[in-house]
Order: sequence, then C-alpha cells, then structure tokens
Amino acid sequence: MSAVFQLPLASELDGSMLNLATQKVLKMSLQAIMIFTWVDYTPSKYGDYPFPMWADIMGWLMTMTSVSAIPLVMLYKICTTESQGSLWQVSVFGSFLFSTIL
Repeated sequence: MSAVFQLPLASELDGSMLNLATQKVLKMSLQAIMIFTWVDYTPSKYGDYPFPMWADIMGWLMTMTSVSAIPLVMLYKICTTESQGSLWQVSVFGSFLFSTIL
C-alpha cells in the first residue's frame, strides 16, 4: 500500500502556520528577490545596443507604481477609517468576520 502525500488546504491550516507563511516567509522571499535584483543589476540592451539610462529608470518607476499601490491604499484606509478600538483589535475582528462569511 503506498502513501499519498497531500498538501493541506488553506482552510485546514491552523492560524500559526498561515501567519508564519504570510508574515515571515513571503516577506523575506520578496525582499531577497528585490535585493538580489538590484545587486545583480545590468543595464538593459538589445543585442549590442545599450538602452539609455532614462529608459531603465522609466521601467523601474512603472514597476514601482504598481507595487506601491498596495501600501498606499493600506495607509489611506488606516488613516481615513473611523473605528472602535486599536488597529490590532479591528484587524483581528475584521479577519474573523471575513473568515466567517466565507
């Protein structure tokens, strides 16, 4: 009889595993990718033709505008939301409410 390895569904994971994955592993992985991208940076070129530096800068700016929308909207929501209790209390209640709806 062979044992079949199955990954647990997200609903089967306890809160600590999901918390560890989202708060530690994912953030560290994304930071490592960004750091190694900048450390190993080479200017863009097509064949033997190197693109001007302003083209690389425009590419990074376009990339960062799409990525920066997430923390900017988060800060906007935090600053403009009137709530009862601290940010931790609201986020715990909000995640509990969201998980019970699903």
